Amino acid sequence: MVVEWIKNLDSTDYYGMFDGHTNLDIETGRLEINTWARNYSGVYSVEFNGQLQSKSYKVDVIKKVPKPTVVLKPLTCPNEDTCTLICDGDTTGAEPVTYSWRTDQRDFYEESEKSVEISKDDSDVKHFFCQMKNPVSQEDSDPMENLLHPGAEKQVYSAEGGKVTLEPTVPDQLKPLTSILWKHNDNLVVEWIKNLDSTDYYGMFAGHTNLDIETGRLEINTLDGTYSGVYSVEFNGQLQSKSYKVDVIKKVPKPTVVLKPLTCPNEDTCTLSCDGDTTGAEPVTYSWRTDQRDFYEESEKSVEISKDDSDVKHFFCRIKNPVSEEDSDPMENPFHSGS
Repeated sequence: MVVEWIKNLDSTDYYGMFDGHTNLDIETGRLEINTWARNYSGVYSVEFNGQLQSKSYKVDVIKKVPKPTVVLKPLTCPNEDTCTLICDGDTTGAEPVTYSWRTDQRDFYEESEKSVEISKDDSDVKHFFCQMKNPVSQEDSDPMENLLHPGAEKQVYSAEGGKVTLEPTVPDQLKPLTSILWKHNDNLVVEWIKNLDSTDYYGMFAGHTNLDIETGRLEINTLDGTYSGVYSVEFNGQLQSKSYKVDVIKKVPKPTVVLKPLTCPNEDTCTLSCDGDTTGAEPVTYSWRTDQRDFYEESEKSVEISKDDSDVKHFFCRIKNPVSEEDSDPMENPFHSGS
């Protein structure tokens, strides 16, 4: 029971969870419900003067979509011929969801898949945007810079304690070079002036950095995350359009394959999770293989197995980021006939 109105008794009674959240129009039969939670989902029917009406109403109470993020894969893009953009966000409880995309060259979205592929043919596009939409809400992503665009920042990753090399292109009209100035955000990194025959390294870069005065190439020993940031270069006093976004990240840990639930294999299906503390090591990808093949396939952090996988003896997972990768020890399959 949701609500009952009887004219002769001049009474309107609301029941259970609907009391205080529902309003009935006794002239039209219209019902308004504040759907606080998913338990308001279901099929609603109505009787007028004791007669059940043929029309019913299936109500699905869903979450609003999250603000999406455009994620770039593979992590080595734009060094590949093609890259994939994913409109990412946790849509659990928000389905059904549709995905749409636009560029900075048009102000309207076109419905498409969750993932779209881009290539060097899209180099005239500076930014991509995606949109998530469901029947109750929609959200747009922030712009994602196209790393294939000529003026885009170049994304570079380096491991903590490792080395990063930034290799700019010197325009022909600026050759031969008479001065080079590198900056980290707004701070000086190194300055070379030919006439003074001097190369000066500044702050935390002194002793950890090397400048090639012929090419402008900069090598930095990236000791920790403070070396992350945007690096820009001036040749002969002219700021170059290409900059370099450097992210100094940790190497990934050796992962462990964890079995869930603990009662597996008493369940029909079980979940394997590729566990490891990736704090400071993002972005990471997860891959899986079995003892029946010697190559890994990229997948989610968690994968589901069942009795159909009983011919597999061991599972392995891999965590990878742009600077490192680590493989797990083998995990024995609880569904294997010999287990």
